[in-house]
Amino acid sequence: LERANLVQRVSLYMKTQEVLSRLVERQRLDAGRLQVVQAEAALSSRRSDLIRARAAVQNAETRLRALINAEQLDPNTEIVPIESPTSADFTPDLEVEFTQAIQNRPEIAAAIKEIRASSVRLQMARHEILPVLDLVTDAYVAGLQGKSRIDEAFLDQFRNGAPSYSLGLEWHMPVGRRAARANERRRRLEAIQLTEKYRSTLELIKAEVDVAVREVITSYRELSAKNQAREAAAADTETTRVRWESLGGRDNNASLMLESLLRAQERLTQAEFELAKAEVTYSLSLINLRQANGTLTQIYGTQPAP
Repeated sequence: LERANLVQRVSLYMKTQEVLSRLVERQRLDAGRLQVVQAEAALSSRRSDLIRARAAVQNAETRLRALINAEQLDPNTEIVPIESPTSADFTPDLEVEFTQAIQNRPEIAAAIKEIRASSVRLQMARHEILPVLDLVTDAYVAGLQGKSRIDEAFLDQFRNGAPSYSLGLEWHMPVGRRAARANERRRRLEAIQLTEKYRSTLELIKAEVDVAVREVITSYRELSAKNQAREAAAADTETTRVRWESLGGRDNNASLMLESLLRAQERLTQAEFELAKAEVTYSLSLINLRQANGTLTQIYGTQPAP
């Protein structure tokens, strides 16, 4: 945006300089001193605007370097955008964008994981309420022999008595099961809270997508209107220029026409700047939409850190 403003200010300055040059050439014929003074004053004012516009570009580069914070980036390197703002019409569909957000937003994936984990904990808490019935088995053999005499050890376990074993059931249930019931109630409330959190996350993301979609549509309409305004300002400037060139003279009418031309040029530059702002706003609205539906990192080939 700052570079566009700089180019527009350079163009306005050169147009004013051209007007002044023509007045100086015509001063001996039909241009009055007042017209020359008017053009010189306008040229000086636009020169100061040009200086400010150049400083604004440098300030924007400085802020970008601070945001990038790359040591290998030379402070004296000029930063130039390589992509032009898009002006292509794009009408997003709210349902499609919301579906993409559900599939790609990490907040929704994290909420679903929390609900699944909560469901597992709830099932475990419900099982803890139930009585416990365990199958208990036991076996015993004896007949140790030294020096790795495995054969004697095997026979001794039958000589000294047959191997013993036991099999039984063990059942227990805490009286009242208050701790287990309290834990189950807590897990159930936790599951309800996470479900509400998931629903709230869906509503927030839907609101973000809704705002982003509306902003894209609105910014494109604004872009079209600003483009029409720029075309109208360009036509007005051209008409005023032709009338000024054909009028001539040293009277007040020529001075008024010159003033009208200078104002028309200023209005055209302002219309061009408003168009550039609308282009930037439209491009940013598209980026915000991609951020809202969770596809921004996919477009730029990056993935969020785990």
